[in-house]
Amino acid sequence: MTHRIAIGLTPNAFTRPVLDGRVRIAGVETTALALHPSELFWRQLHFAEFDVFEASMSTCLRLASLGDKRFVALPIFTTRTLCHLGIVVGHGIKSPEDLRGQKIGVPEYQQTSAVWSRGVLQHDFGVAPSDVHWVMERGTAQSHGAATDFQPPQGVRVDVMSPEDSIGSMLAEGRLSGSLLYLSEKNLVDRSPERSEAELRVHRLFDAETERARYLASGTGLHATHCVAIRRELAEELPWLALNVFSAFTEAKTAVLADAAAAFEPWRLLAPDTVAAASGLAAADPVPYGVAANRPMLDRLFQYVVEQGIAVREVALADVFAPQTLDL
Repeated sequence: MTHRIAIGLTPNAFTRPVLDGRVRIAGVETTALALHPSELFWRQLHFAEFDVFEASMSTCLRLASLGDKRFVALPIFTTRTLCHLGIVVGHGIKSPEDLRGQKIGVPEYQQTSAVWSRGVLQHDFGVAPSDVHWVMERGTAQSHGAATDFQPPQGVRVDVMSPEDSIGSMLAEGRLSGSLLYLSEKNLVDRSPERSEAELRVHRLFDAETERARYLASGTGLHATHCVAIRRELAEELPWLALNVFSAFTEAKTAVLADAAAAFEPWRLLAPDTVAAASGLAAADPVPYGVAANRPMLDRLFQYVVEQGIAVREVALADVFAPQTLDL
């Protein structure tokens, strides 16, 4: 008997081979949809439309801390970045310390990117979440936090802007001093318009090259914001599915990295040193899957979600990830 499942993913280089069917998950037939992550997470939390899906890491940790077992996560980290490099601020703000007492926008207080950025601000620059007045774009109907009964911790001020406003409009009009993240792809959840930093009258808080070198030297690695998850009911019905999904995504990533290295081959005779360096980068796999290779990053994220009140208690790896994947 062949099982048919629905998959929801954000399209990027590493998920696209699964989305377009070039890489198949053994044992199942799939119907795959590509969606913006804000909309995907909202739809899954409210309507559970997908069997295998990309999920917010912070939401997975919050649900686990609440004892909500509707989903089981896999250590397949589909989106990796340094989240705090996305912080934009007005011209009066020159350093992280200048954020104290300011109104700072955030699409969703609970979202993983915001968790990472607040954690870096607190631990690396001494700016605690309670030092800032947060203004959230998403209202109750669109909020992931509303779907998980999230309330800001005591001492942290989080206001919700009016439906007529957006982070974009409030930045452009000077009613916000910055934003942890600017999402300009309109979807069912987010509403800020696509505007340049000049139009918004903002600049990046951090110099990307300097901060990238400083942070990566810490050994934490790139921040994971999304993972792949399975409806727990299905994972229990098909106990082989978790590892088959993990294998498929690993195969997809391996193929993408190999293609990246191969793409430089025609230029090897013209620029051998550049091609060798590029091939070495592709071979290094900067975005490993599995628990073991990501333990420092996971430990840091698990710490931050508790400190920031996203998780109501400390959670263990076994509370979040499928048992078949804990030793990977």
